[in-house]
Amino acid sequence: MVARLVRGPKKTKAQKDHTCRGCGEKISKNENYFVTTCVFDGRIYDIKECGVCREYFQDYCSTCDDYEVCIGEHYFVGIIKECRKRR
Repeated sequence: MVARLVRGPKKTKAQKDHTCRGCGEKISKNENYFVTTCVFDGRIYDIKECGVCREYFQDYCSTCDDYEVCIGEHYFVGIIKECRKRR
């Protein structure tokens, strides 16, 4: 089963601190970030990413051969950071 996009990615300003799903770094209050809302297995959730990870995702992830394994349902905190190290 694949996560389904509901809304986004949308650039927004943080009202409180968050953690970037792509690199695990802190997104501080008042900092711009991207939020994407998805649904998987009947649960709705938001993926919050810093600008660096969002740009990397756009440039590399959508055309990656391992997309479903890496970014699909297995998108763990820090996966883009790990992928950037290997590239």
